[in-house]
Amino acid sequence: MNRFQKVPFILHGDFKLAESVAIVSYLAREYRDLIPDKWYPAESKAQARVDEYLAWQHVNTRQPCATYFFYKYIIPAMTKSPPDETELAKLESNLVTCLDQLEELWLSPELKYIAGDSISVADIFAASELEQTRLAAYDVTKDRPILKAWLERVREECNPVYSEAHAVLNRLVAKNSQSKL
Repeated sequence: MNRFQKVPFILHGDFKLAESVAIVSYLAREYRDLIPDKWYPAESKAQARVDEYLAWQHVNTRQPCATYFFYKYIIPAMTKSPPDETELAKLESNLVTCLDQLEELWLSPELKYIAGDSISVADIFAASELEQTRLAAYDVTKDRPILKAWLERVREECNPVYSEAHAVLNRLVAKNSQSKL
């Protein structure tokens, strides 16, 4: 059904749509009366700030987090071989740059969340990318009090759903931690 042959994908009536950001934006507009405004604000400038992060995050948050996770966790799990340390160091450097930029460009001490004083889908997209690095035994909050405080706010604001959505990840992280002891 998806012309890209990938997920995520929705079929809404006869309308087909792929790509997570497009899906979230579409659903927020279609169901404006059911979805609290904080998630995807109706006000033009507030929505533009959310959209700005959503456009930026593909290359600047998603790519470094996913690439590091894939190279350090998925490939070794599939090949039963450790990753190349030189390549891993390069990918970790990219991840550190991502975290630096996230803190410097988006997590202003004056704002509680990425796009303002209220949580939005921008925070959910960012948090989900950062969370996956835990499986690769990388703590994105280590020595990063601003990032740590923001991530804790996101978790608290979204619980219990946040914990439910990350239940499998949390179990795998715990299992991996135990196997390394």
